Amino acid sequence: RIHNRNPDIIDLANLIGRTPSAVSWKLANFARLDPSLKNRGISGATHGSKTEKDVWDEFNQDWESLSFTSEKLLAQFKGKAVEDISNIDTSDLPPGREREMIVRARVNQSFFRNSILAAYNSKCCITGLAIPELLNASHIVPWSVDPHNRVNPRNGLCLNAIHDRAFDRGLLTITSKFTVKLSPSIKILQNDEAIEKIYYLGMKVCKSVTRQICSELGFVEYHNQKIFKRDSNLNSFVKFNYLYRDAGNYKSWGELIFSNPDELNLEEVDRLLRLAFDQEIIFIAHQIDVPELFLYAKDDLNDDDHCFHEYDSVELAEVADSRLDSRSIKQFLQQVEFASISGWKAFSPLKRLAKIRKYSN
Repeated sequence: RIHNRNPDIIDLANLIGRTPSAVSWKLANFARLDPSLKNRGISGATHGSKTEKDVWDEFNQDWESLSFTSEKLLAQFKGKAVEDISNIDTSDLPPGREREMIVRARVNQSFFRNSILAAYNSKCCITGLAIPELLNASHIVPWSVDPHNRVNPRNGLCLNAIHDRAFDRGLLTITSKFTVKLSPSIKILQNDEAIEKIYYLGMKVCKSVTRQICSELGFVEYHNQKIFKRDSNLNSFVKFNYLYRDAGNYKSWGELIFSNPDELNLEEVDRLLRLAFDQEIIFIAHQIDVPELFLYAKDDLNDDDHCFHEYDSVELAEVADSRLDSRSIKQFLQQVEFASISGWKAFSPLKRLAKIRKYSN
């Protein structure tokens, strides 16, 4: 793709006032630094300058910023706005700083998609489907988990829309040997005609396009270990564990079980909870409709007892029982986020206890 007859090379050469051969050679110099090409037996040019390595290293250390900068420079050479060369509709964007932030995000999204489709010759790396309108640039490690690599093309795969959804939900993965592996939850449906046509056909085609996979092994291993559903039991419930610790360090434990129809990843649920809770663990139970565990329901209250509950952990729950909450874990996270934004509202347990005793007498 970097030969001097490539139309993109010719267009770039004309923009910057160089010959296509000069641009092609410069790209070959950069190609020698690309580990994904080396893994595929492509060496690039044998010689190059230190400046090229410095540029390569700087770009790899800051994809988010330099991807946008490179697109702005390309737009300047073309005499257009960066929004225009990225085909971004700005008619619905607000003015000012918010507009700039949205444009930047969308330009980087466009850069990521264009880079992925170019790397895979606009073909799904599993099925070989070559209809761009049906292809997605899929993150291997979710962008919410690793913001540093959200624009890094080596953290991406070119997948058709169906396999993209399955990959995102952990129903299939790419192994360290770059072969497709299906979750047991799909394998048990092997006799289903639609599943057979969509997924098992894809596995056969994949063998002929595996060499096109340009991703870093570390990203692939993360998906294989952290996102891929290995157990045929999907564990569709999430248990929320919490406690109340009084001034004497006596503890009362509680738990809630939430459904998980959106199949949220446990690590992501834990991360979002800790972001919302004060000091990563502290919350006011009644603000998020969590049963309070105050010990003063049985004993007297000390002067320095407080109103805060502590978050402990979340874990998968295989069976739901009477503790199943009416909310899903996603709805619970939304309520926690709202309470966090509104502010955790502290109160005096002593005053509350006085009220409880007043009305119980």
